[in-house]
Amino acid sequence: MTKYIHLQDMLFNQPHLCTPQYAETVLSVVGDKFGVDTSAFGVDGEQKENRSPNMVGDTYVMPIIGSMVHRGGSLDALSGIQSYQSIQSELQEAIDNPAVKQVVLDIDSPGGSVAGAFDLKDFISEAKDKKPIYAMARDSMCSAAYLIGSAATEVYATQTAQVGSIGVVAMHMDQSEANKKQGVKPTFIYAGDYKTAGNPHEKLEGDALEYLKESVEDAYQMFVSAVAENRGLDEQAIRDTEARVYRGEKAVEIGLVDGIKSYDTLLEELANNSQQRVYSYQSIKGDNMTKESEKLEADTAQISAEVDALKAENEGLRKALIENGFKITKDGVEAPEATQEAPKETLEVNGKTVDLSAMPEEAATALKDMVAAQEDSALEAKAKEMFPHMDIAAAKELASVDLSEEAMSALKAADTLMAEQFEEAGESAKQGDMTDPTEKLNGMITDYMEEHKVNEAKATAAVMETAEGRKAYNESKKGA
Repeated sequence: MTKYIHLQDMLFNQPHLCTPQYAETVLSVVGDKFGVDTSAFGVDGEQKENRSPNMVGDTYVMPIIGSMVHRGGSLDALSGIQSYQSIQSELQEAIDNPAVKQVVLDIDSPGGSVAGAFDLKDFISEAKDKKPIYAMARDSMCSAAYLIGSAATEVYATQTAQVGSIGVVAMHMDQSEANKKQGVKPTFIYAGDYKTAGNPHEKLEGDALEYLKESVEDAYQMFVSAVAENRGLDEQAIRDTEARVYRGEKAVEIGLVDGIKSYDTLLEELANNSQQRVYSYQSIKGDNMTKESEKLEADTAQISAEVDALKAENEGLRKALIENGFKITKDGVEAPEATQEAPKETLEVNGKTVDLSAMPEEAATALKDMVAAQEDSALEAKAKEMFPHMDIAAAKELASVDLSEEAMSALKAADTLMAEQFEEAGESAKQGDMTDPTEKLNGMITDYMEEHKVNEAKATAAVMETAEGRKAYNESKKGA
């Protein structure tokens, strides 16, 4: 039996989308390979008629006969099995053929394996958007066959066709008793509790049985959801069928098919539809061409009138834009450049703002000179008040700067100190030469100016705030 191990793996402990009767049929055909007595099944393994695919007018008829598996192989010769891959490839050729206007899936199948079935269903769902695909149950479209058929554009069945069996079945072959009789006791060495679940040398029960049931239930849920989506039905309504097989009008009533008709009737209707499409096209080109031409002329006249009206409106708009300073270029409409008024020159005189731009240039210059002299006089008065003993130029420079309270206190202290020193020397502050510091003090002020990028007044103020600066200043005065 080892040479049939691949066949055994495909058949047993795997969920299948097929009828229980067909599962028995398959077992009757191949069961003897596994030591199974098949006489009780009463099946002679006779194959059904083999239908060749053909073109009927512009309709491609594609037979799907017998059970289906994911990939073809040695099983094809045993019971007329078709693979999902071969069905998809043939259907793709029909879709790509420009001579084919629609496809009829001529189905007589009890179902097949789960593997590959849902991929083919998805392919048909997408392919029918390119060309109509009709599924015809003649005379069996059950389980996996119904799964792929339900994805078609429309689904039909003959009067006696069997449709449905929306369920999943799995088989397990228990050889444990046969092994005992033969004195055989297989031993498994494995890792993972479910590695040997469902093997034929043990009775299927407990966790192993539940494990297989979960696989079947998962496939069942996928099946129900797919049919519900394809046919627009409620999932619970599909579950309520309990995998029943329906015939005739009952299948229509439940919603599994769109109608009951014969195979020949379907092909005839499709052929008539194709002829009707050709006739309609010829009618437009022939008898109705005059009416179409008249309508076209009327539409053209209306469009021309609308174009003329738009031209008139555009001309009026163009003139209005130009008059308002807009520019019309090949790239569009450009807004006029905003004119900018020259900024006014003003001057504060005795608390009032005077517009100098409105005055003659000589008068404006004289007024500015007067205001500048007033500001200089006020600054000099302020400087004499703040630093009465300093040189007036230096005092004015310090008075024009915003000084901190600490700096101001230090400068005033220095100013007072200078006055006291000059009095001790018998000289007045005004008679002394305070702008000629010694070389040391001058160097300190110069260094500060260069380092901090400030003027002499700010540098002097900063140096005088330091103890070293005051000391140098006092020494320079004593030397003088």
